[in-house]
Amino acid sequence: MRLRRLAIQRLPGITEPFELRGLEDGILVVHGPNATGKSSVVRAFRHLVAPDTTPGVHVEADFDTAAGPLTARRLGTHVEWERAGQPAEPPRLPEAHRLPGYLLGVEELTAADSHTEATIQAEVGRQLAGGYDPTALIRQGGPFYIKQNEGREEKKQLQEAEQKLREAQQTQAGLAHKERELEQARADHAEADRARRRLAPVQRAVELAEAVAEREAARAELAGFPEGMDRLHGHETEQLRQLRDERDAAARRLQEARRNAEEAEARQSATGLAAAADETTLADLGRRLHDLGEDLRRAREAREREAEARGRATGHARVLGLEAPTETLPELDPTTVAEAEADLARLAALEADIAAGRRLRDRLPAADNEQPDRDTLAAAIADLDAWLAAHPPRLRRWQAATAAALLVAGTATLTLLAGLHPVALAGAVAIIAAGGYALWPALDPRQPEAAARERAREAFQRRGLNGPTTWDRPGVQDRRQALEEARRRAEEATAAAGERRARAEEVAQWEEEARGLTEALAPRLAPAGLDPQHAPRAAGRWLQEAANLTRARAEAEGAAAEARTAEDEASEKAATIARLLTDLGQPVADDRDLDTLRTAVEQLRSRAEAFRAAERDAAEARRDAEREAEQQQHQELAIQALFEQAGLAADDDAALEQRLERLPGWQAARERAARAETLIHQGRAHLSREEELLRRAEEGERDALTEEYRALEARAEAADDHLTHVHNLENELARAREERPLEAAEAEVQAARDRRDEVRDDVLERRAAAWLLEDVAREHRAEHRPALLERADGWLADFSRGAFRLELAEDGTLEAVDTAAGERRALAELSTGTRMQLLIAVRAAWALAGEEGREPLPVFLDEALTTTDPERFQAVADSLRTLAAETDRQVFYLTAQPADIGRWGLEPQDPHVIDLAAIRGRAIAAPPEALAAPVDRRPPAPEAGEEAADYAHRLGVPPIDPWADAGALHPFYLLRDDLETLHRAITLGGDRLGRLEALLERPGTARLLGDPETLRTRIRFARAWLAEWRVGRGRPVSREVLEDPTSPVARSKKLPEIIAAAETAGGDADRLLEALRNGAVKGLRRNLMDELADYLDEHGYRDERPASTREGRLAAALAVLPEETEDADAFATLAGWLEAGPSLSG
Repeated sequence: MRLRRLAIQRLPGITEPFELRGLEDGILVVHGPNATGKSSVVRAFRHLVAPDTTPGVHVEADFDTAAGPLTARRLGTHVEWERAGQPAEPPRLPEAHRLPGYLLGVEELTAADSHTEATIQAEVGRQLAGGYDPTALIRQGGPFYIKQNEGREEKKQLQEAEQKLREAQQTQAGLAHKERELEQARADHAEADRARRRLAPVQRAVELAEAVAEREAARAELAGFPEGMDRLHGHETEQLRQLRDERDAAARRLQEARRNAEEAEARQSATGLAAAADETTLADLGRRLHDLGEDLRRAREAREREAEARGRATGHARVLGLEAPTETLPELDPTTVAEAEADLARLAALEADIAAGRRLRDRLPAADNEQPDRDTLAAAIADLDAWLAAHPPRLRRWQAATAAALLVAGTATLTLLAGLHPVALAGAVAIIAAGGYALWPALDPRQPEAAARERAREAFQRRGLNGPTTWDRPGVQDRRQALEEARRRAEEATAAAGERRARAEEVAQWEEEARGLTEALAPRLAPAGLDPQHAPRAAGRWLQEAANLTRARAEAEGAAAEARTAEDEASEKAATIARLLTDLGQPVADDRDLDTLRTAVEQLRSRAEAFRAAERDAAEARRDAEREAEQQQHQELAIQALFEQAGLAADDDAALEQRLERLPGWQAARERAARAETLIHQGRAHLSREEELLRRAEEGERDALTEEYRALEARAEAADDHLTHVHNLENELARAREERPLEAAEAEVQAARDRRDEVRDDVLERRAAAWLLEDVAREHRAEHRPALLERADGWLADFSRGAFRLELAEDGTLEAVDTAAGERRALAELSTGTRMQLLIAVRAAWALAGEEGREPLPVFLDEALTTTDPERFQAVADSLRTLAAETDRQVFYLTAQPADIGRWGLEPQDPHVIDLAAIRGRAIAAPPEALAAPVDRRPPAPEAGEEAADYAHRLGVPPIDPWADAGALHPFYLLRDDLETLHRAITLGGDRLGRLEALLERPGTARLLGDPETLRTRIRFARAWLAEWRVGRGRPVSREVLEDPTSPVARSKKLPEIIAAAETAGGDADRLLEALRNGAVKGLRRNLMDELADYLDEHGYRDERPASTREGRLAAALAVLPEETEDADAFATLAGWLEAGPSLSG
């Protein structure tokens, strides 16, 4: 069903009506800026073919259907269909839930989750399970669901079974007629199908004939232009103006640079220096000035110390009573002075100790002989303890209780039995006696404890101390506590008396020692007129002052000598600095003044810096002058080259302008010729197996081919109807054969009669059927691939140039297989562009799968290829163009990018291009570059006689990575001997082994690659060779391997050192571990090394097997080839190509 007109009168978001008319077959590009109504076109179509409850809709459309023109009109929520102005039945359209397969918008294709994909995945899953949902069959309501109370409906089932038997008998009679009808329908469909298959080649032949005519016309037009037009680009005038402006600007800059050089040389001369003092010389002068300042500082500080020492000497002399600091002191040798000072210091210390000892002695109390001594107090306390220990025994609770009980019992018994039997009276008396005996120990006044207390009391009274106030237990305890306190005081007084005696003895010893020192000092101090006995402190001070005076005199002399030395050195250094300044052109008036010298050095430094700055400016100006002169010369040569490239004499501006005016016409003619040549090349490729059609097209039989196409088209139009009829008949007959209605009905009657007795067996059979169904579903999934999945897989391979294939994961979700890396990726793991291409392929295949017996709808792509790169855009466009041709449907591509027009191979004025902005009166002129044809990104073709290595260099063939998946191998290593086939394979997208395998699985592309079986064999050989190469070679240990979060050393502080060791070992795991165990990384724990070894073993970085040899790899690869393979030498050559891969070794 093809859309010819779409009128939008009213639609939510559309305030101004607009209409699309004259819609062509095939590809139609609807373009316009945002907010011009592109998405509204899709919404309007959806409202017509899938009515909903959206209010305020008024849309009309004209369609061409298999039954003729048809008009649809929607007002509000009601849709009417008309044919030739009369109401008509609506066509049988695809189911509404399949519309997302026809209306492909960028928002839904980029959404994180989609109900549509879930529906498609469920349908594919059912097809993989044999066309049904196994889980639905065993749930409640399914045929294998086991209900409760089986058997109630047996009688009714028997009646129904008998009715079915009668119907089956009638159906069996009509099967023969259906089989004859099926044979005729198959013949009709075969004829129509042959016409339809012939339709595409004939159409390509017509297109080829038209392209040949267009090319010849363009070539004739190109012949009318002068030679050399191909060397013009159209911007030569602007380029010439720019070159001349740049040349003149360079001349002006050259003059300015020369002026700057002269000015810099003048500044250099003005400094008055023949040459600038270098930084080393200036730094040396600075150091000398610093040393001079230090010498002057030392001299100044020494004079200050001299003055200070002489002042102290004057003070000490005044204390000693001398007239002048230099007056002679009494003769005392240093040893005598030192000994006297020590003895005087000891004597002063002894006097201080004696005074302190006397004060301490006087503070201590003297002994008190009137108080009782501590021994008497201790004996008295012992007497009281003895009295307290001899207390009377206390009646225990059990004794008192027993006695009381016996007395009470005896008394009661005696009272009750009075006057009765004598024996009873005797028992009562015995009980009373026992109670009295139990109380007697506490009542006996003659107990021994009383005597002990008395003896203790008498002993205490003999001590002569006051006794307790009362001789009972509390009184005795109070007195004992008072005596204990008195004994403590007596012990403290005894200790204080002993301390006083010790202090007195110590003071006496010190006094004796002081008398001895005084006697020894007298003869030593006599020469100075001092008496240590009467003034030991004055004598000591006199000796101290005399020593201080001596030291002050010595310090003054030393400081004076140091000052003289520093002043002499400073004078010499100042003279040297003045001489150096004079030699450098900076004489000084006073060479002894430090500030004058510093000023002179700073002036010299400033002049030197000015000299060097002027020197640098002059050199830079001269370099600028040289550069600008070269630039001026370069621009002049560029101007000459521009005219030479255009094939004109120098400065022939008029001729250049004339040719540029004709350039657009020449470019248009060349573009038409190139486009026609491309179409011719594509047509020849498509018709490579249709030699007769190719000959007729190239000979220009366009009209005859067109007539043939129309005739084939008329026959092919009925193919779908014939096929539908065949399918219906086949399904009907298949059901009859599979279900065998007659036998089934008879069996059902019999089963219904026996059902009452077989309910239990029936339940078991249903369970067995459910298990069997699951087995059948698994087997079907393994052996059958749904046509929907097959078609979508083919389109995705075409879209991605073989980079991706489509599979259904174990959990029933769609996933893409990266043919180069061999990895399976979920939709969320794909790039936005690849995910959109996959969903376009899947949805389109799903939509077409539901068209059987229904009108095929146009396909709308709303910005669906926005994120696709140009190469894949072209692949998708080619596939959709083929889909449009093969299924005779329209494909609408809606875009806001004018450049997309060229990507579809169309021109803006082409009737297949719809400018929506112009239709709605909102036209915006697109810049010419936006309408430019896409850049040709095809790989370069091999040149005649070109060496394989040179062609590989031009292609940028990467080296072999033996650790990558074999699918990443470049096909150059398999096709070095057939560069033409290599070029075709890369052009078709097979730039990696995995993608080439995907192309070989497509019959259409496999035919373009020469001998597909040979290629498959070579691929099998290469995969086996790579697998054998890895034997005995662990994967290389790189920085990324060690930094991986799962690595045991990833968080170690020694990781940088371990990485360095791995690089030193060349990535070899065994050498790395050996180096670590030999201490290459200091402080690395042994258990961490063992964990790293286990990790490398587990992840394939170590291989204990012997490394494979060149011969072993060849033998292992040959072993996987088919037995009929005979040309072993050719595969030995192939192995040599693989061995030469740049990144392989060994």
